[in-house]
Formats: sequence, structure tokens, C-alpha cells
Amino acid sequence: MPFWKEKSDHSHDSGRPSNDSGVPPLPQYTQSAHQAPPTRFQTRFASLSLHQENRVRFLHFPQQVINLCRDAIRATWPKGIDSEQDYAGAWEIKTNGHPWGGFRDQSESSRVVCAMLKTLHEQGRVMTLTTDVTKKEFDKDTLVFRHQAPAPAPCDWFSVAFSKYDRLTLQDAPHEVHRLLIDRLQQSNGYKVEKHGEEAPGIYELNLNGNPWVGEGKDTVRVRELVLTLIETLDSEGWTVYASMSQKTAANGTDNDTWYCCRPKGWTGAPVYHN
Repeated sequence: MPFWKEKSDHSHDSGRPSNDSGVPPLPQYTQSAHQAPPTRFQTRFASLSLHQENRVRFLHFPQQVINLCRDAIRATWPKGIDSEQDYAGAWEIKTNGHPWGGFRDQSESSRVVCAMLKTLHEQGRVMTLTTDVTKKEFDKDTLVFRHQAPAPAPCDWFSVAFSKYDRLTLQDAPHEVHRLLIDRLQQSNGYKVEKHGEEAPGIYELNLNGNPWVGEGKDTVRVRELVLTLIETLDSEGWTVYASMSQKTAANGTDNDTWYCCRPKGWTGAPVYHN
């Protein structure tokens, strides 16, 4: 029998080409090589935004979280809620009065925002970004939140507002923060506290010399020194500036941020590490 015929028959019988040449056989692929990659981890985001002078909109939050925020608004805003509606896919709550306006009753507005931030934080909705994405006059910031499970440890909260031209307004801050901040400012080379005192229950005001919030020239550096002193003072007491946001509508369309600060409940003096 011819040699080539024998080789051909052998290849046919084995069901695959002969390996007499010493070339390694092709790998035998299994079904696992073609399986789909594992599903990627995906975080759910949602946003809270303030609008006009009396509206707050919740986008992509679960209904139960919105319900808790509604309760927080009712508990902290004396004038209550006027109406609610679906607004282009966001849930809008309209209050009575003007919490975000440049009117006298806006002094309670920080408590409303603080209560909403606290509520969301307790539900594992952690703020990751504050942004202003439109050029609309009198527009305010949008706060973006990610869902975290389990939720962070419970915290205490208070706010700091840069009021008028020369005032720091501390709302619901512990008395030791008042005292320590006054001491640090008086020891600094920058703006000093001319007078201070409680303006209303839970509202403590520091009146600074000069007009730091409208300063020009070298005063623009001095005011940043003041900001650093304020942050360092808060940090030494375990407080984090959790959010800094524009929430008021001034008569000329300009405004300053309000800081919202938090500290783990039961803080005992250990360093606080921030994300």
C-alpha cells in the first residue's frame, strides 16, 4: 500500500490530523472560555436641588427616602409645606414662605437643609458632589448623593453661614465651638471678632472687623486665611465640612455659601479621617 494512502487512512480513523510531525495539538476550548464577564458593580446616584425661593426637588431617590425628607422639612420649617408634584421626573416639594429667599424668614432655612442632609446620611445617601450646572440667574447648587450600605455612623450636625458683609452665623453649634473659634480668631493675624452673642435660640453670631466677604486687593488673601483658621478649628474638634452650598437668593443675584458640618456621635478626641 502506498505510504501516502496509509497516512491518509490513519488521519481519517483518528478524526484529527496526524501529529507525527511533533507539532503540539490545538488547545481544546471549553464552554467556560466563552462565558460572559461578571456583572460590574454599579452605584446608584440621586440628587437634591433647591429652586426659586421655596422649592426642593428630589431626583432618583426612593419614595421612602423622600417621605423621610418630607417629615424633616415639616419638623424644621415652621411655615410648613404648601404643595407637592411630579416635576419632569423629579419630586418637588413647595414650602410656604421663602426659605431660599433673601427675606428675614430665611434664617431658619439652614435648619431645613441640615435636617435633610442628616436624614439622607442616616439612610446611606452620602453626598459626593456639590455643583452648579446652569447659568440661570438666582440658580442654586445641586447636591449629588451615592447610596452606601451599610449607612455611615450617626453624626451630630450644625451649619455655618457667611452672613451680610462681616458676620459668621453658627446655627446649633456646640458652645465649645463658639468659644474656640473666637479664641483662634483673636490670636490670628487676620480678622478679629468685634462682638458676638446669641441672636436667637441656637443661632450664635460673630461680628468681624472690616468687611471680609466683600474685600478687595490683599483682603482677598486675608479672608482665605480666615477660612483656613475656621476649618482648622473645626477639624481640631472632630468636625467635617460635609457640604458647602449656595442656597439663598440675594437681591443682586449674588450670595455666599453655607457650610454644613458633621461629627460622629460620641466623638472622644480621636483623629477624624475624611474621604
